[in-house]
Amino acid sequence: MTFQKNKLFADAIVCLVLTVMFAALIFPVLNTPFSVGDDHRIIAMNAPEKMEAAYKKSLFDQTPNLAGSVLIDAQIGRFRPMGWLITKTQCVLFGDNYFSWRVWNLFILFFSVLFLSLIIGKLGGKGLGKLAILAVYVFGRNNETWWTLIPPAQNIGELFLLAGFYHWLRYRENNTAKEKYFALVLFLFSALVKESFIFCLPFVGLMDFLFINPQKKLFTREYKQGFIVFIIPFAILLSIILFSKKIYGYPYEQGIFSILGYNAWQFFFSSVFLLAPVTMFFYRNHVITRRSLVKIFILTLSWFLVQLILLKSIRMDDQHHYLVPGLLLVLVLSALSIQNIKQRSTIVSNVLVLLYFSFAIWQAKNTFVNSGYYSAQVKSFYKMTAEIKKTSPGIIVYMSHSPFAGDWLMGTSAILRNSGINSPICFSSLADSIPKWQKEFLKSRPQMKFQQLHPLELGFRSSDMEQILQKGDWIVFPDFLSKNEENPPQVGVEKYEGSNNYDYLRTKPKHFSTSYYDFSISKILKGNFSRSSVGYCAIQIE
Repeated sequence: MTFQKNKLFADAIVCLVLTVMFAALIFPVLNTPFSVGDDHRIIAMNAPEKMEAAYKKSLFDQTPNLAGSVLIDAQIGRFRPMGWLITKTQCVLFGDNYFSWRVWNLFILFFSVLFLSLIIGKLGGKGLGKLAILAVYVFGRNNETWWTLIPPAQNIGELFLLAGFYHWLRYRENNTAKEKYFALVLFLFSALVKESFIFCLPFVGLMDFLFINPQKKLFTREYKQGFIVFIIPFAILLSIILFSKKIYGYPYEQGIFSILGYNAWQFFFSSVFLLAPVTMFFYRNHVITRRSLVKIFILTLSWFLVQLILLKSIRMDDQHHYLVPGLLLVLVLSALSIQNIKQRSTIVSNVLVLLYFSFAIWQAKNTFVNSGYYSAQVKSFYKMTAEIKKTSPGIIVYMSHSPFAGDWLMGTSAILRNSGINSPICFSSLADSIPKWQKEFLKSRPQMKFQQLHPLELGFRSSDMEQILQKGDWIVFPDFLSKNEENPPQVGVEKYEGSNNYDYLRTKPKHFSTSYYDFSISKILKGNFSRSSVGYCAIQIE
C-alpha cells in the first residue's frame, strides 16, 4: 500500500477551525455548571467528605475517590481504571471550575478530529470529501460528550484509539519499532480508559491484515504483541463480569431485538447510510477490485455487529455518543470512497460531498438546539436550588411519573451537599410499577421516608404528606420541564391532579426557567427565530 504524506500544519488549521465553530455552536454550555447526570461523580470525587452516607450506600458502600470508583465499576460489570485516573487528574487540576472541564472537552475534540484527519490523509483521502467527513464527525449525532461534562472516558478512549491507529500506519510506512510500540501503548490505554474500546482492537488488527500489512502473515511478532494488548484488559473485564454476574446496561421496557433494530438504524443514519462506500461499488477504479470491496463490507458489518451486541441494553435515542467507536471505521471508509469515486466521476463525487455537508449542517443545527436546551435546563435547576437554599427546608421531595430516580437523586444529593444544603431528599413515584432494580437502589437510601409508609407502587397520598411535610418543605417536579413560560402552573396542576395531591398543588408552583433558541426546520423556513424556555416547577409548603 502506498501511504500519502500529511500536511500537518494544514490539517491542524482545518481541525482548529472546526473546533472553534463547534465551540461557537455550544457557547452557552461553556459557562454551565455541573448537571444532575453523571457529573455527580466529578463532584463526589472532588469532595468525597461532603457526600452523605446514603450517597455512598448507593455506590456499594464505596467512597467515590479514585480507588472507590474502580471498585464501584467492578460491582456493575465495568472496567475503566484509566478513565477514572484521568478524571482524578482533572479533579486535581480543575476542581469545581466547570469552565475548565468544558474547555478540556474541546481540547480532546481538537486532537480527536486531528488524528482522524491524519488517518484519512495517510490513506489517500483529501480535499472537500475529507473535509465533509470531518464535519460529519464533529457536528454529528455522536458529539454530546463534547458539550456535556460526564467523566470523560468515552472522549479519551476515542482519542487514544485514533492516535494509536495513526501511529500504527506510520509504523507500516516506516517500519520503525518506536512507532509500533507507541501505537500498542495507545491501544492499551484506549482499552483501559473504557471497556468498549477493548473490542475495537481485533478489528484494527484485521483491517491491518487485510488491507495494510504487505506481508499477509498472521503469526507475526507485531500481531502477537497486539494480541497481548487485547487479551490482558479483556481477561480482566471477563473476570469482573463473572465475579459480579453483571454486564453494564440501561433498563428499558423494549426487548433486546427492538433495541438492536433501533440502534442499527442509528448507526446507518448517522453514517449517512454508507452512501459513499455503497456508491463506490459502481464507480470504483482499477485499483479497487470487487473482491476487496466485499472484504471491506464484511469487515464493516462485523464491526457494526459487535457494537450492536455491546449495546444490547442501551438505546441511543439520548445516548448517541455510544455510536462511537462504531462510526470511526465508516467515516474513514467514506472519505476514501469519495476520493476513489472522484477519479471516475467528478459529478457523482460532488453530489456525495454535498449530501455529507448537508447532513453535517443539519446536525450542527441540532447540536446548537440540544446544547442550548441542556444549558438552559441545568441553569434552571441551579436557579431552583438557590431559591430552596434560602429557605433552609427540612425535606425536599422529588415527585415524578417516572419510576427511575437514580441519577436525579444522586446528582441532586451531590450538588446540594456540595453547596451546603443538607436536607433529606425523598422520592415518590406516581408510576404504576417500579422495577426491582430501582427498589433495590431506593433501599440503600435511609431517608426515603415515603417508601416506609406504603408500597412504592402506590405513589404517595395527601394523608402521608400531612404526616411528614412541614411548612417550608419543598416538592419538586423534575420531569415537568415546561416550554410554556406564560402559564406553567396550570399545566403542572393538570398533570398531577389525578394523584390525589390537588390540595397541595393549589399552592401556586414556582417556576424557574431559562430561555434558549429552539430552531426546527419548519421554524427556520417560516423565519421564526424566537426563543423558547425550559424550567422546573416546585412548590414550597405553606
